[in-house]
Amino acid sequence: MKKLHLILFIFLAFTSKVWAQNQDKDFLRIEKMTQDCIDNHPSTQGVAECMLQEQKEWDKVLNKYYNLLKAELSEEGQTALLNAQREWIKMRDKEFAFIDQFYFGEMSGTMYIPIAQSAKSEIIQKRALRLKSYYQELVGEGDY
Repeated sequence: MKKLHLILFIFLAFTSKVWAQNQDKDFLRIEKMTQDCIDNHPSTQGVAECMLQEQKEWDKVLNKYYNLLKAELSEEGQTALLNAQREWIKMRDKEFAFIDQFYFGEMSGTMYIPIAQSAKSEIIQKRALRLKSYYQELVGEGDY
C-alpha cells in the first residue's frame, strides 16, 4: 500500500508542477478533486474509483472544448475536427486496451488498478487540454 501511495504521490507531484505553472483552472480543479477523493478513500479500490472519477471529469472538459471549438470553426474546420476526433477515439481505445493488457496481463497485483486508471486519465487529459488550447488560440482568450 505504501508503494502505491508513493507512486501516486510522485505522479501527482510531477503533473502538478508542470500544469500549475500554467495555472490551468480545469487542471487545478480536477487535481484538487482527485486528491481530496484519494485522501478520503485511501484503499486501492478507493483510489481506483477516484481515478475513474478523474477520467470522467476530463472527459467533460474534453467534450466542452470540442463543442466550443466546433462552433467557432468553418465547415471545413468542423469536418477536419470531426475526423481528427474520430481517429483520436480509435487511438484512445487501442491505448486503453494496451494499458489493460500491460497492467492486468503483464504485471500482477491490485496496486496496478489505480495506476492503469491514472494512465487512462492522462490520455484524456492531454486531449482535453489540446482542444482547449486550440479553442483559446482561435478566439484569443486565456484560461477559463
